[in-house]
Amino acid sequence: MTLELFAALERGATLVTGNARLARSCRRQFGARQLVRGRGAWLTPAILSWPAFVQSLTSAEAPLLTPVQEQALWESIVESSPESSGLIQPRAAARLAGEAWRLVHEWRIPLAGKKHLPAWESNPETVAFHGWARQFEFHTRWLNRTDAARQCEARPLSGPAELWLAGFDEFTPRQRELIAALERTGSTVVYHAPVPAGQNASLAGFPDAASEAEAAAAWCRARLAANPEAAIGVVVQDLETQRPAIERAFRLATPGAFHISLGPPLAARPMIAAALRLLEFGAGRVNWHTVSSLLLSPWVARFDEERNRRAAFEVYLRRWRAADLEPASLARHGACPPFISRALWQVEALRTAWPDEQSPAAWSVAFAALLDCFGWPGTEPIASQEFQVMEAWRASLSEFASTGLAFPALTRHRALDMLHGLAAAKRFEVESAGEPIQIMGVLEAAGSRFDHLWIAGLNDETWPARAKPNPFIPLALQRDGNVPHSSPARELAFASRVSGRLLESGGEVVVSYAQADAERELAPSPLFARLPRWTPETLPPPTKPDIAEFETIEDSMAPPMAAGAMQTGGTRALETQAKCPFRAFAEMRLGARELGTPEPGLDPRERGGFLHAALEAFWKLFPSSAALRAAADEAIAEALEQSVDQALAQHKTGGGALAEKLLALEKVRMTELLSSWIEFEKGRGVEFTVEEPEQERTVEIGGLTVQVRLDRLDKLANGSYALLDYKSRAPHLADWNGERPESPQLPIYAVTAREPLSAVAFAQVRTGENLFRGYSTLEGSLPGLKPVEPAELAERIAEWQTVLDALGRGFRAGRAEVDPKNRFDTCQYCHLHALCRVEEKKGLLR
Repeated sequence: MTLELFAALERGATLVTGNARLARSCRRQFGARQLVRGRGAWLTPAILSWPAFVQSLTSAEAPLLTPVQEQALWESIVESSPESSGLIQPRAAARLAGEAWRLVHEWRIPLAGKKHLPAWESNPETVAFHGWARQFEFHTRWLNRTDAARQCEARPLSGPAELWLAGFDEFTPRQRELIAALERTGSTVVYHAPVPAGQNASLAGFPDAASEAEAAAAWCRARLAANPEAAIGVVVQDLETQRPAIERAFRLATPGAFHISLGPPLAARPMIAAALRLLEFGAGRVNWHTVSSLLLSPWVARFDEERNRRAAFEVYLRRWRAADLEPASLARHGACPPFISRALWQVEALRTAWPDEQSPAAWSVAFAALLDCFGWPGTEPIASQEFQVMEAWRASLSEFASTGLAFPALTRHRALDMLHGLAAAKRFEVESAGEPIQIMGVLEAAGSRFDHLWIAGLNDETWPARAKPNPFIPLALQRDGNVPHSSPARELAFASRVSGRLLESGGEVVVSYAQADAERELAPSPLFARLPRWTPETLPPPTKPDIAEFETIEDSMAPPMAAGAMQTGGTRALETQAKCPFRAFAEMRLGARELGTPEPGLDPRERGGFLHAALEAFWKLFPSSAALRAAADEAIAEALEQSVDQALAQHKTGGGALAEKLLALEKVRMTELLSSWIEFEKGRGVEFTVEEPEQERTVEIGGLTVQVRLDRLDKLANGSYALLDYKSRAPHLADWNGERPESPQLPIYAVTAREPLSAVAFAQVRTGENLFRGYSTLEGSLPGLKPVEPAELAERIAEWQTVLDALGRGFRAGRAEVDPKNRFDTCQYCHLHALCRVEEKKGLLR
């Protein structure tokens, strides 16, 4: 703020800014100057953003629709129109229609007149909007309301004697008309611009957006360390998308010293996300994720008192495998924690008393009562920031209640959907405490001046922005009116003007861009490409904890297993030891298993279980190739159906039993699949007898005792045996080899077999792709396999024995180093990242 502007505000002038951030900043600067002058009290200056200023001029006009009411009215109009049947997302169309309405009035695009009517009739979208606009005008007149797009158009204006304008990159035709009208009624208008800084700007490129954010944070930390009083700004193109990376980088580099102006949606705040989840219980049956959030939420009363019981009940429900649940059945369950049970019964009573439809105001009261049943937001004291969030939520409920002027009655589903949409659209920004580093979007920086300014995200794909005209306004009219986003030329001109302003906004300016996004190479924005290159500097390291010294202990050995101890989990101990010793230790010995998540339908593991169980039952009915050949087709078909029924019945789960229709579909699929497999088995060129299928054996490998389960062992006519393992998709044979085999299960069965083996193979049971994959010494015993010499198979089994013994000894001895076999593939599907910290060790994540 210049001395000239400060003096004007002291004498009673009004300052109007182009954005709310600048208005807040100017108010803080004004107060700081007063304190410097030794004043303890002063008159509040008239500093307003443009929307607030316009609203201050319209007190005598018809009441103003709030943004939420305006959006609700557009939704009502769009949904009740003939065009709604062809819309995939009516709410999104209503939002775009509201934007089109504001553009039409802000940029003075004519809606009527013979000259312009052909343009409005040029395509279905513009025709639809033209009709919706007439409906909007009719409804607002009927309601005796006006909207933000038409403020100050109904009467002569009377503005402040002295009006200062700051932070505008451009003025719309409507704004220029309003300013001219104020001048005609006696207002003196002053266009204020900050003093331009010198051209001390440079350009920097970084490998990716994360590196760019980290460099910006480190640069700001260095400037702050050199001068704690410095005004530091960070401008980010597309801040909404880049916010997570920016916030993460600055939290690590400058904790507590920065403020991001663009807040996340209210629905993304944990407290509000929990509330919205809890409201889903008002619909009756809920999905598993909603139940889980209830049990694990700290925003539900008595969380600390019942947290262990709630967590145990949540784990139990995961194993119950129910994808959706009835609240009443949860409430009566013996393991349900007492407070949760009482709350669910209260919600059930409340829900059943609700009418099918009622007004938004009534739903607002009902939703608040439902949250009270759960004791939301909990019984623990809340911090200042959380209090602001809760107040914003209460305001949102009031705004939702006010939508009754557009929707007199709503179903509970529609009411909850509208409330979700309102919370998702509403930005919540925690008030700035005057942090020295201010992070903002490109347009929010208008009118601000910084000692140091970093401008991020300005690559050739994002700046200038791409043209994106509104689909509901004729393109020709948009271009004639020079409407924002209407053409590439318009975007280039605007970006050039803003770029010049940004370069003059800081005493030191760094413009940065990411050189790649995923696999796409990026270049700097052409508007900054001629800037001199930034010379990387030595930046101070992140602040370390106040500890005298650090001690590093490398401990990769767990206590060895006791002699003779049995390891549960079967072959998985050796499989995970090969993938990563730490994972084997954590899963098999610490019990750090991944908790399953119930989902609708059948998961692959269930289907694999069906396959094994059905084939086990079938081979008990037809234990040999001779029995199979002797049976009639009808008998085989009947046996298959019986085996599939037995398998499906065995795998039904308690409270989460699969829907009968899904089971019926699975029965058809499995019957067809196994019918084709049995036909395939008939083509084997040798006699075989299926020994006891799904045999369980206790074996020892490298001193490690485990229990294994053989899918199938066939005895052949020459007295040898074929070891088979069912798979819906068999792995490559290379996965059996090496010091750390990817799929060691079948080699484990082979090296521990007591019978003489002539074949070791996967049996791939897959529609249209039935085959054997492995090794066989007998011609025709397993169709499709080229026979190998008995010595070669013996040599292969001996190699497996050596490898598996080493893995067994390592597991038994306690080898538990974080050493994934493949840094990407092995870790991608592992759930132990938070425990092993492999990202920190390997640098996989920033």
